[in-house]
Amino acid sequence: MSLMAFEGGAGSGKTHSVMEELAGELSREPLKVHQRVLALTFMHGARHRLDEKLEGIGSLRGRYDAMTIDSFAWTICRRWQSRLRAYGQELPDLEQDGAFDTVCGLAARLLEDADVRKWVTASYPYILIDEAQDLFGPRLAMVDQLRLDACVLLAFDDFQCLNSRNRPVAVVGWIAERCHPKVLQGCRRTNVTELLQAATEIRDGKAIAASGSSFQVKLAPGGKTGPALPATLAAYAMMKTGTFALLSPSRPASSAYVRDIVEMVRTQSLGKAKNVGPFDIRWEGAEEEPIKALRMQLRTAVRHGFRELVRMLSDAGFAAAAQTAQQLRRLRAGRGQEEFATSEVEALLDRQIAVASQFTRRPVGRRRAMTIHQAKNREFDHVVVLWPFQIPPDDDDRRRLLYNAVTRARQSCLVLVQAPPLLEKPPFV
Repeated sequence: MSLMAFEGGAGSGKTHSVMEELAGELSREPLKVHQRVLALTFMHGARHRLDEKLEGIGSLRGRYDAMTIDSFAWTICRRWQSRLRAYGQELPDLEQDGAFDTVCGLAARLLEDADVRKWVTASYPYILIDEAQDLFGPRLAMVDQLRLDACVLLAFDDFQCLNSRNRPVAVVGWIAERCHPKVLQGCRRTNVTELLQAATEIRDGKAIAASGSSFQVKLAPGGKTGPALPATLAAYAMMKTGTFALLSPSRPASSAYVRDIVEMVRTQSLGKAKNVGPFDIRWEGAEEEPIKALRMQLRTAVRHGFRELVRMLSDAGFAAAAQTAQQLRRLRAGRGQEEFATSEVEALLDRQIAVASQFTRRPVGRRRAMTIHQAKNREFDHVVVLWPFQIPPDDDDRRRLLYNAVTRARQSCLVLVQAPPLLEKPPFV
């Protein structure tokens, strides 16, 4: 039916503009009783922020669904599984590499069918897509079909695409053939001169000259000298009033520098007087390791007894496992079942993990730690960026990563660099 796109740098108000446009559309043509707004993103972090923004539209009254485009594709494929079989297709095992690429391809194929597409758009006449620069291949093909029968509003910025496989950014050319995007200027997120200057210098490929109380780049070695210096600098930043994020291009599992700093800040009192911290800060996505360990434990046998399963699930220590144990108790009570196939238990576990990812809000807390990818489309008062050896070799990749990190900050940003050689490469020079 229609497509409207908003383009601009980080903090330029793309998401705000999409929400304003949606509010206008709803005033002209309100939702019918059975209808809802659908909000789609590529990453869960961006989905959470869309969810928060949609809550602010009073006329919606909670009548919206916010999910990742991969979850949406899975929903379509599950609903129309019989039609997929008629095409000679089956849903893949989600444990396989590239499984969701396959799922999105199948969903795009289904949406080519007018019956399927109209079934979706009858429920979702308005579809919002944030961080659209991340879409390419089958995910972009899904959007191309949805716009035929729905009002699609999307926001994008090609410089915030962190996936080198998607360059040149596919959505830019796709939009150019279908509508004229509205280009947004300026920054609504912050008016701090040093932050704005640093972001502009990084984006333009210039040496970073911005420096002051609000933005600093500091050499803070780890390794043989230990993580005490960078951990102390990060801890002092955490004491500031407002929300805080510790960001890095590398996860703790792949960088000892990042791992040691996060652990020291979390467990020790720092500073000369040992009066700063410790702080309750944990890495987002840390539940991935216990999930992997539980799967390995389950796969030691084709079938397991009920009591053994409940013990394994209870010991796993995360919510989706506990919910799966509850489901097994209900199945046992209803069927008298004492043994379960591992494949059946994993299917129940997968469903609970998907529900937790899709509908659970981020834990409330003013101090967060995550990768730069996870921080996309989120904002914090204060940001510390850990810049370790484990960074991409490509100059453009490094500029995009640091730009995305610095532009998360509203009031201050401190970049801690592991070693002098890193300061002699882009994005710093």
